[in-house]
Amino acid sequence: MKNVFGLLVSAIFILCAPSVAQAGNKLKGQRYVYCNVFAASICFGITQGESSRMTIPADFVVYDVALGNGLTAIVYSGRQPQPLALPPAVGLNEYTVPEGRVAYQPLTQGGYDFFFRPSAANLPITHVQFQSVTKGQEEIFTDFMRNIRACGAGSSGVACSESRIFSQAIDQMGL
Repeated sequence: MKNVFGLLVSAIFILCAPSVAQAGNKLKGQRYVYCNVFAASICFGITQGESSRMTIPADFVVYDVALGNGLTAIVYSGRQPQPLALPPAVGLNEYTVPEGRVAYQPLTQGGYDFFFRPSAANLPITHVQFQSVTKGQEEIFTDFMRNIRACGAGSSGVACSESRIFSQAIDQMGL
């Protein structure tokens, strides 16, 4: 009897868990995915059906991130970030967060460049690139960017702040 009851409870949990997880993924009407991919100075989250491929071409790391609806991002973590080969639509915008400096610019081809330079000199710069963001991808783009957090070395490993470092950029762009 205990085994049957245990199986019944397990089946209910398995059936209900996705609904509970999806409810937990919402924050003020936005998709909320807590960090599950960690670079040296930031973390970001991907959800079911999305992927992140990490490569180490030299003394830096590149994450190719496939988000929903065909949207892709390139996340660079290293000492020498390079801007996209696309011309900027406007100049570079900058602001400061407690963890460092943020810079961003929309590009003429519908893409975006984002940079994060941590205050701690021993941490690498992060460069997030989107070559193109269409109208149908804007919500996924803004949710992904709003959930990126600053990280650094903590007493027991990586420590990430609750501060969403690119939220102000997304707000300033009107997205």
